[in-house]
Amino acid sequence: MEIVLRVQRLAEPIDPGALYAAVPEFSPLVGDDRLERAGLTAEIAHPDPVTDPADIEIEYAVEITYEGLYELAEETVADGTSTLLDDHFGVLGGWIASTLVKLGDLQLAFLPAEDLE
Repeated sequence: MEIVLRVQRLAEPIDPGALYAAVPEFSPLVGDDRLERAGLTAEIAHPDPVTDPADIEIEYAVEITYEGLYELAEETVADGTSTLLDDHFGVLGGWIASTLVKLGDLQLAFLPAEDLE
């Protein structure tokens, strides 16, 4: 299983150390295991000068990936009445939300919102 948290439309590169310090190394328990922070991916997007020569805005993005294994027992989904999946995965919603809030608390510079006209 993999969960990727992405911050995009950044106006400048982010310090990986600041990002690692802001997010946890492990998820809460999902069944018998935790997801482990697997790494950080930084991205730089350069606009195509042929398409729009006036567009010189470079965009940065960063992703933090969490990976782990979850063994799904057949009896869990056999008759549709088991709440085991709810119990195991219910904790992830709150954890993802709080981790996104931590990322949002970083003082990052973003590009202006895109005009979607």
